[in-house]
Amino acid sequence: MAVSPGTESTVRGLRTKLNLATQVGQGIDGYILGGIGAALPAITTDLAVSDWMAGLIGASALVGIFLGGPLFGWFADRYGRRIVFLTDMLIFLIGSVAQFFVADAWQLFVIRLLMGIAIGGEYAIGAPLLSEYAPKHNRGKLLASLEVSWYVGYMLAFAVGYALSEVDGGWRWTLGSSTIIAIVCVSLRGC
Repeated sequence: MAVSPGTESTVRGLRTKLNLATQVGQGIDGYILGGIGAALPAITTDLAVSDWMAGLIGASALVGIFLGGPLFGWFADRYGRRIVFLTDMLIFLIGSVAQFFVADAWQLFVIRLLMGIAIGGEYAIGAPLLSEYAPKHNRGKLLASLEVSWYVGYMLAFAVGYALSEVDGGWRWTLGSSTIIAIVCVSLRGC
């Protein structure tokens, strides 16, 4: 069956947008996980955090990933992938903004745990969704490029954290800067 030129163009545009939205989503995952490494020494000082609590804050997003993958996978099966694909990014957006305003180590722990759950959701929904809609001839390349996006996000966060390490409250800016990426991704996923 032949596809009309207008329809083919629309499908190609949707695939490109999905690819970009998934790439940015993977990038923010790496950014959120990488930013804490650069920010944690300053957080420990500014919030008078014990070693035990610093470990909890550092691990909170990783713990959240283990909860978020199955949880968001279940939500995607029950409510559909599109709404879950947008919801996890809205959690990133809210969490990114909230990190800037934390006053206590426990608040940061909870926010990062929730963001970790969203990262797990991204892993459960992003790559499978891209895989489903990617053309067969370049599906492997697109999925492999998600890994590159993750590492780019991680390195970018660490570079931002290093650049802001001497700035008063720089850790807040480092963690809160993921808001910019989340806004871009929400706009890609919401339209």
